[in-house]
Amino acid sequence: MPASGGEGLEKLEDMIVRSAETTAEHVRAAKAAIGTVIFGQDKVVEQALITILSGGHALLLGVPGLAKTKLVDTLGTVLGLDARRVQFEPAYAVGAVAGDAGAACYRRRHPA
Repeated sequence: MPASGGEGLEKLEDMIVRSAETTAEHVRAAKAAIGTVIFGQDKVVEQALITILSGGHALLLGVPGLAKTKLVDTLGTVLGLDARRVQFEPAYAVGAVAGDAGAACYRRRHPA
């Protein structure tokens, strides 16, 4: 006997819920693995994962010693990605990456 439309919809909903639960577990596992290498940067790790999972790009700014490069390397290892690092002078780098408006915003927030 063929399944009614309601049963098919319930099965689809169950598949979506299982898929979301599996994805959430994978993200938790990735955060835990990254947390064994990167300490005290939970918010940055979460934001980096959100950026990667949403297909975005990130510009990590900070003083030396905050584990920015280590975070990128660790994310690449944990997620099986090819991580690349570009280093440049912030005064002109933001303009090259974000355009003139981004550079102007950077200069307002970080006066010389």
